[in-house]
Amino acid sequence: MLITCPTCGKQVSDTAPNCIHCNTPLNMENSNSDESKEKIEFESLSTSEQDALEREFRANNPDAQKKWDTIKNQRRTVAIIIISSIVITLLGIGITLYLMLGTDIFIKTTTNIHYSGNLKYEYTETTYSPICFVLLVGFFILPITIAEIIIKRFEKRIPTLMSEYIKSFSEWLDEKGYEYEPVQLFL
Repeated sequence: MLITCPTCGKQVSDTAPNCIHCNTPLNMENSNSDESKEKIEFESLSTSEQDALEREFRANNPDAQKKWDTIKNQRRTVAIIIISSIVITLLGIGITLYLMLGTDIFIKTTTNIHYSGNLKYEYTETTYSPICFVLLVGFFILPITIAEIIIKRFEKRIPTLMSEYIKSFSEWLDEKGYEYEPVQLFL
């Protein structure tokens, strides 16, 4: 249930010990003694309350905001690299197939005539230049390999930043009177 903060007038959970907007103690009988305060589980808060707490944490902690921005940017970069490598691979394969099947650039066509008695057999033999297969393999492997090399660089950095961010967020929540059990992240 939401209540109105007496100081700032914004809506806050009735289970929160302090207003998430202005940090005013909401439960006056518990605000005088730290021992009697019961910590609120962070997971029991609504998503909007959790988001508000995290935004407040980043607003009051420039280092955490910097880590958060770096994590977001690196994840975005990884996504762009993956999408780009897929697009380049598909375009390369498409162009190679077009050159193989739609033009005569890499195709060698020979007509063979075979005589057997009074019968004449004529057949056409089509061979593809080995360069076609080199292009196919190159367009398939090269972009994916380059993407993998670049992504490995980011794989080492993102989990470290995430664990540092979560640790400082957990400590900040503890000071605010919230109990937070970080979830193990698999990135």
